[in-house]
Amino acid sequence: MIKKEIRSFGKLQDGREASLYTLSSENITVRISDYGATVVAIMLKSPCSGEYKDVVLGFDSIGEYERDSSCFGSVCGRFANRIKNGHFKLDANEYSLSINNNGNHLHGGFEGFHKKLWKAEFSSNDSLSLSYVSPDMEEGYPGKLEAQVTYSIIDDSSLSIEYKAISDRDTIVNLTNHSYFNLSGHSSGNILSHSLILSSGSYTRIDETGCPDGEILPVTDTPFDFRNPHLIGERINDSHPQLIAGHGYDHNFIIEIENSKSSVQGLPLAATLIENNGNRCKTSLVMSVYTDKPGIQLYTGNFIPSGICGKSGAKYGPRHGVCLETQHFPDSINHPHFPSPVLRAFQKYSFRTIYQFSHIER
Repeated sequence: MIKKEIRSFGKLQDGREASLYTLSSENITVRISDYGATVVAIMLKSPCSGEYKDVVLGFDSIGEYERDSSCFGSVCGRFANRIKNGHFKLDANEYSLSINNNGNHLHGGFEGFHKKLWKAEFSSNDSLSLSYVSPDMEEGYPGKLEAQVTYSIIDDSSLSIEYKAISDRDTIVNLTNHSYFNLSGHSSGNILSHSLILSSGSYTRIDETGCPDGEILPVTDTPFDFRNPHLIGERINDSHPQLIAGHGYDHNFIIEIENSKSSVQGLPLAATLIENNGNRCKTSLVMSVYTDKPGIQLYTGNFIPSGICGKSGAKYGPRHGVCLETQHFPDSINHPHFPSPVLRAFQKYSFRTIYQFSHIER
């Protein structure tokens, strides 16, 4: 049985009230704010101690989320990740977007979906649905877009995120969740000892601004090969030009179903993250990511501000969390050989991602 709660999360600078919603079962509790449709906490029960551990970075107050520039836990849109020079052409029309990151457009701009107050309501099937209507030409995007994100706990072990959208004009859409995961606990320091497996044999090369340049590179014999488990920190400081360009990992990996080892509810396995820090229970927490999106961004929190104060006074810094953002490829609208992010008028955008948690013995 899923328990549901709602409480105030404080007032925004403009006086509007933000709320904090909770979905909980025996082994998992998820807290979500309507500001940015943000995952504030994912708390998992230890099979040994019975205590709960929060595995996502975040803040205790809505004011800190308003000031945050790292998109902790939020839904990014209308187009997550980067668009080169903030410019794209759709059919015969050219569009210019706000420039907010190294000469590019990032995560929907200065006032992307992560900075919006969504309308939230619990649904009859024990889920939380949040909706936001983005006006025509907001941040430069064509079309009035009605977006909906639904969070659900399934099987007492997983968080499902379902993304839906519809527009009254042809537009582009790319929604993702930007949670920073640390399976040892949000306050436990860096994630370099976590192991990672990716169902991917190739990734999109980035330029000096962090934006894909159109080239797709094989991972074989490079620090980008995670088809077998590797520690995140094992090769992150190598001299590979792409690691230098990204200041670590900040790259889109192409999900390949043939490299996926399993599926859940029809969604192929894209990534597996494994905690390796010791604990007295001698178990490791595992997070498996399943999705029907074509790409996944591995971002190792390279630009988290050093010393930033998080939940319960925790001090965060670079590489204290890892993002596994399921997505369309960055800048895909400007590369015809990438999967298209175009949403035609009155067609339905629909994708889903499941974060499944389990424990294994070491």
